[in-house]
Amino acid sequence: MDYIIDSTTEQLHSTGGLALAGKIFERIQLGTDETGRTLKHPYILRAVAGLFVQGRTRYEEIGLFREDPLF
Repeated sequence: MDYIIDSTTEQLHSTGGLALAGKIFERIQLGTDETGRTLKHPYILRAVAGLFVQGRTRYEEIGLFREDPLF
């Protein structure tokens, strides 16, 4: 899977990186261990990774995105 990243002069929203990060997380199978088994709580790892993509470092801020379908 190849990614094409172009530059633009258009305004980007803060959720713009979530789609690319989501594809990367799928590709590296975030939420599974090295044997391919699903971790006990993979959604927590995915949520923290999504927060990091948004530039947030505190898990308490997950409430800001609780109802966001893209997140």
